[in-house]
Amino acid sequence: MYIHDAFSQEPLDGRWYTDSDVDLLATRADSLFIFASTVITYVLVTESAKNRSARRRTAIFAMKSSKVVTRPLEDVYEFVLMRASNSSRVEPEELAATRLVLSCILLARMPLSVDSLAEILGWATNNLRESLWRLRSVVYVPDVPDEPGLHTVHASFRDYLFERAASELRISAVLCDATLAKGSLHIMGKCLHFNLSQSRSSFEQNSPTKPDSMTHSLEYACLQWVYHVANLPKPWIMDRDVDDVLRE
Repeated sequence: MYIHDAFSQEPLDGRWYTDSDVDLLATRADSLFIFASTVITYVLVTESAKNRSARRRTAIFAMKSSKVVTRPLEDVYEFVLMRASNSSRVEPEELAATRLVLSCILLARMPLSVDSLAEILGWATNNLRESLWRLRSVVYVPDVPDEPGLHTVHASFRDYLFERAASELRISAVLCDATLAKGSLHIMGKCLHFNLSQSRSSFEQNSPTKPDSMTHSLEYACLQWVYHVANLPKPWIMDRDVDDVLRE
């Protein structure tokens, strides 16, 4: 009922799925609700009837039935990531960037916005959104770029990527902590200065201003940098970066 309702709520010119498709997807889900939800999101992310039909066929028949409760969901993860990293469509640099983005979302200690994560990585927001677009079926991306809330759709995604994913997809927690630590220290070095609030007078209240993406990324950097440094196998390799920022 859930699958049929989700598909029928998205009418297009022409029927792009059959009742047997719904039955087969339900069988593949094997009572794992998040499995069906993830595949549905993957199929509906495109608005073309032809592309939806192709995605529906590919998704359903690429999944193998399994009696292990977590395996069907991991089949979905592997399928989506392999599609996102298809060597005929994606350059190695793009795949490396996708893995880096995923690792930062998974290990961020506070929910980040697209703008804030872009600031920490030193990327243009548009480039980050492009990397995230291929992963929308497994990553929640807020519609508003400065709205915090980037997260993966299910807790098991983290364990899969760090422990059980294929070698070309597996993610390094050390790389992520190093990236977030360096990015945080860079933002602190660029933004922290005397009279940070830009108060005109210590006797007058500042006019309220709307927080921008830099405010959120600076908050994250100031609160969380030390934890990412401490998680590194050799935290002292960051000594020079820390000294450059905090000594001044």
